[in-house]
Amino acid sequence: MRKGAAGIDYPFVTICVPARNAEHTLRRTLDSILAQDYSNFEVIVSDNLSGDRTASVIQEYAKQGVRYCTPGKRLAQDCLW
Repeated sequence: MRKGAAGIDYPFVTICVPARNAEHTLRRTLDSILAQDYSNFEVIVSDNLSGDRTASVIQEYAKQGVRYCTPGKRLAQDCLW
């Protein structure tokens, strides 16, 4: 846990973002997540073999700690996690 300004323990949180052909909405989603004032988190985007530039968008955010994963084959949406 990370201590906050008031000495409060903040648990580590993983934010999972499922994506498929999300190049037009993913930047807004990631920008919103990264703008939060809660700092003890990671972001993992699971790309379900998109046919657009979703993977490229995710890579643009790699320097900000956003991680990319893909199942290697297309899955039903409820199987991504």
